[in-house]
Amino acid sequence: MATTWRRGALSGLALLAALCIGCNVLSLPFFILGPEPKVEPLLKKVASEQKDKEVKLVVVTYAGLETRPEFLRADRDLSNLLVRQLRDGFKYNSEKVTVVSPQKVEEFKNNHPNWHSMDLTEIGSRFGADYVIYLEINKLSLYETGSSNMLYRGRADISVSLVNVNDVDEGPLQKEFTCTFPSEASYATPSDKNPVAFRAEFYEHVAKKLAWHFTSHPTQADYSCE
Repeated sequence: MATTWRRGALSGLALLAALCIGCNVLSLPFFILGPEPKVEPLLKKVASEQKDKEVKLVVVTYAGLETRPEFLRADRDLSNLLVRQLRDGFKYNSEKVTVVSPQKVEEFKNNHPNWHSMDLTEIGSRFGADYVIYLEINKLSLYETGSSNMLYRGRADISVSLVNVNDVDEGPLQKEFTCTFPSEASYATPSDKNPVAFRAEFYEHVAKKLAWHFTSHPTQADYSCE
């Protein structure tokens, strides 16, 4: 009888967990057994190991000579979304990191037309920042290859650099970031959906993945349904 009761209790807990986390079955063990672990930053943790020391960060994005109407604001849109994701991540991890407002960065870029030829450490110094995250957008697309624009599948190819303004000897940390949304394991999205709405979802996905390079995220997020 006791064994039957225990099995029933565990089944009830599993059902409750499934209802709480939706389709994320892989996170059931974390829900039942205790606090969910975190994935360490994929490039570098920018927060200081000294809990009381505040770090200042600036995000700078370059979109090159992109002229397609749907991507004309890609640099500003991705910067805004990344800053928001970073702030949420730093708050979640109780990290003392201040991110410079994207509006101030845009003002700087507008006032310095040659900013792209400037050294990243100099740009960081202008903002009094400890770190500069630099994104160079190499390629963006919204449609599934060969679908005659009938199916959405966003793809991003971005060069990511992190520069420590206070340690020039460290050199920039760099990574080529690629992202597909929805993933290849999922069906592409029919293009009868509003393209602006799909692009917003795609950018949000890209920004979330980029933020994971600089602050920890819950393990569960890796298995979330797309």
